[in-house]
Amino acid sequence: MAGKSAAHGLALKDAEMMKLIQQFVSPIGEELWRNVEMEQVPFVATVAPVVVPNVSMPVVGGAISTRELSGLYLQELLSAGANVIGGSADLGGSTSVKVAAARVIGADDFSGNYINYGVREHAMGAIMNGLALSGLRAFGSTFLVFSDYMRPSMRVAALSGLPVVYVLTHDSIAVGEDGPTHQPVEQLPSLRMMPNLNVFRPCNAAEVVYAWRRALREEHKPTAIVLSRQKFVQVPTPLGAEISRGAYIIRPSESGRVRVTLLATGSEVPLAVRVAERLGRDVQVVSVPSVADFRAQNMEYKSRMLSGFVVAIEAAASAPWFEFADAVVGIDKFGASGPGDEIYSMAGFNVDAIVRDIKNQLK
Repeated sequence: MAGKSAAHGLALKDAEMMKLIQQFVSPIGEELWRNVEMEQVPFVATVAPVVVPNVSMPVVGGAISTRELSGLYLQELLSAGANVIGGSADLGGSTSVKVAAARVIGADDFSGNYINYGVREHAMGAIMNGLALSGLRAFGSTFLVFSDYMRPSMRVAALSGLPVVYVLTHDSIAVGEDGPTHQPVEQLPSLRMMPNLNVFRPCNAAEVVYAWRRALREEHKPTAIVLSRQKFVQVPTPLGAEISRGAYIIRPSESGRVRVTLLATGSEVPLAVRVAERLGRDVQVVSVPSVADFRAQNMEYKSRMLSGFVVAIEAAASAPWFEFADAVVGIDKFGASGPGDEIYSMAGFNVDAIVRDIKNQLK
């Protein structure tokens, strides 16, 4: 069948498969297999439970990116003995996953916990799937826009129920100077549409910690943790807030009623709070770190989170938010090159423009 389309679509018979195996026997492959057998590495059908050490996020103040928060917490996890294998598609420094506790796995030393995958997201995702099928826990990292290169491997993980973790940073047009090729628009909502894939876009340290702990405790579902490059001042999660429900009130109305609800995720949460402060006392802000978890809640809870005139604010394609919102501040065109804060503002993510639009719609 070599050189024919039948090699692609038709199943090989056992005899043909044995001939294929014999044709590609090599001394290097045989030596590698002997080493694997000596180490007695098992092939298992289920992924081993991960040790999730009970560690805390280091105290931070001022403006900080969520990729940095993720890196701080990952350092604590690995230092405390979390039994995971990490890696990145040549972006470990930029995505904050190549932390001090990461020890590189090399051709001559397999004792580490970090793989330099090179610039090849699809291969990284496929290798992570193989690690999971071998009973190991794995995470890999790249920019959110490059998840497109990894999509087939991510889809196989979701379809197969493999609890791998994707750390996807540089999550919006606020990437700025890298230009529109590096600025995700449709990637975030499209990942949310994939069955059996957790997608978290945290806005602060509490949500970052929850996303990581949830991801590492999953047994049959992969997780994407979507993080910012740009720094922003955190809005604290109120004590007792139910992050696990996917959405919660992060800034309550100051009056007895709610005239407007602002839904936001990630770096747009502090923006939404500033908008709320300008709109008046009867506005609440709801952080939505997980759309899927929120969708699964009962109607009573959803009604509380969606009181009054509902506006969603997120630096991504707007259409999916109309499931919950009356109006959406999103981006439905490609970004541009320039300073990140200027591109972000020019695309409509600025307080004055949002306040003006909401007031006009409330008339």
